[in-house]
Amino acid sequence: MTKIIELEIPEEILLAAQMDTQRMGNEMRKLAAFELFAQRRLSGGKAAQLAGIPRISFLLEAGRRGIEWLPYDTEELSKELQE
Repeated sequence: MTKIIELEIPEEILLAAQMDTQRMGNEMRKLAAFELFAQRRLSGGKAAQLAGIPRISFLLEAGRRGIEWLPYDTEELSKELQE
């Protein structure tokens, strides 16, 4: 099941960011995914699913963004690797 979340963004923001609504929506999903992953509210697999990219690509990009994902304890690491 998929839920739709609506977000009102003024047109002037889209123009300033030089984005159309599709691109802004995709960017917002990725930003939310990285933030929720950084807060450890989503696993790497679930965050990648939200971002709409493969898990390994998500984890590599998380590293480039300075999001630590390796310092899991044993239980967290096991869960992450099973997804």
